Amino acid sequence: MSLLEFQGIYTGELLPQEFTYSWCISVLVIDPALKVFVWALIIKGDNGLLIELLCCLPVIRFLLLFSRQGKLRLQKWYVTLPEKEKRKITRELIHIILSRNPKTSSFVDWKDLKLVFKRYASLYFCCAIEDQDNELLTLETVHRLVELLDKYFGNVCELDIIFNFEKAYFILDEFLMGGEIQETSKELVVRAIEDSDMLQETMEEYMNKPTF
Repeated sequence: MSLLEFQGIYTGELLPQEFTYSWCISVLVIDPALKVFVWALIIKGDNGLLIELLCCLPVIRFLLLFSRQGKLRLQKWYVTLPEKEKRKITRELIHIILSRNPKTSSFVDWKDLKLVFKRYASLYFCCAIEDQDNELLTLETVHRLVELLDKYFGNVCELDIIFNFEKAYFILDEFLMGGEIQETSKELVVRAIEDSDMLQETMEEYMNKPTF
């Protein structure tokens, strides 16, 4: 479900039927384990419970992507902070996560937030969420981001992020808006990136043409 659809629920711009099926599609895509439960709610017509379920989706305060060596590869902040404070937080969180035993939990209480992180190959993905947000749904969100990167790059690795960081940011922005999920379909996100690539190639060809 997109952010605009989410807003439409509370402004009354979306009919219950539109909300039900849009929500169903989003949930089935990002978390197939909820399929039976969501379909049961749809059949029952319990739109109120569906809205409550939607409100459980986490709001990410910021996201960090860094290597095992502690090198920051990607960062996205959905809160306004001074650059000095961002650098301080980044150093602190990288140290906290890298110093943890790999066999311990992927959730860390940090100040008034919770850190949710997961390692994929040589990269760590770390999200900060509100204390009352759902950690497991946040892990699903991180996993979907990795799936999007894999789908575009083809088994994404650290070098892909280093040399194509602008594409990684583009994918992230297509997936999340303001720290909330705006598009769950891998096909739609990748198609948007491919369309952008095609436009960029067309512009480069046009600019490289001789003027005479």
